[in-house]
Amino acid sequence: MSLLEVRGVSHRFPDGRTALREVSLSIESGELLLIAGPNGSGKTVLMKHLNGLLAPTSGVVLLEGRPLADCLAEARRRVGLIFQDADAQIVGQTVREDVAFGPENLRLSEEEVRRRADAAMSAVGLLGLADQAPHRLSGGEKRRLAVAGVLAMEPSVVIFDEPFAALDYPGIRQVLREILRLHGGGHTVVVITHEIEKVLAHATRMAIMSAGTIARVGTAAELIDVVESYGIRRPRLDARGIRGITWLT
Repeated sequence: MSLLEVRGVSHRFPDGRTALREVSLSIESGELLLIAGPNGSGKTVLMKHLNGLLAPTSGVVLLEGRPLADCLAEARRRVGLIFQDADAQIVGQTVREDVAFGPENLRLSEEEVRRRADAAMSAVGLLGLADQAPHRLSGGEKRRLAVAGVLAMEPSVVIFDEPFAALDYPGIRQVLREILRLHGGGHTVVVITHEIEKVLAHATRMAIMSAGTIARVGTAAELIDVVESYGIRRPRLDARGIRGITWLT
């Protein structure tokens, strides 16, 4: 049984625009899945279906075999979303307040909220900035703050939407290290991006989206030669092939 499964999901907005068309995709426990596609291909809309922020017009999303509609609160706790605009997820006046927001909404004890917040900030290297105002953080630090806020909910799945957008090289390295740390620590990780060269070498599988559908699913090696036909820039390979694409040393 897959951890998350999308079965025949379509989504039509009230204005009549169709964003997803009969999408089917499984997400397996412990994998690092790369979902790639050009802007407008439906990647972010699909992401919002994976923890119930959007409901399908038709089809169903399953969490360990259960429809999300039947376990919505659990799905939103276990499936953490990190959006492209990290500023949009910041709600606290300090780093600590921001990270504690989710656990507080679970009505946990003050002691448990502090434990989770401290553990999450420590995990992403922000504990020393606990009393800092979030707007003073760098772009990479804000993305790590968003990760900490999700980790404090103790999710099973962490989903990143265009995590490298608008970051400089040090910021990209910070966020990529965090993605790999989460995956190495046992989390199921989904990275949604059109900048596949950042994470391609680390992905266990890749799904390509095109015009609201899942066009192809396979390993990076199986799909590297077809990505350009779907409007995705093909990374340059060296003699080591895909494994030679690395942003970390």
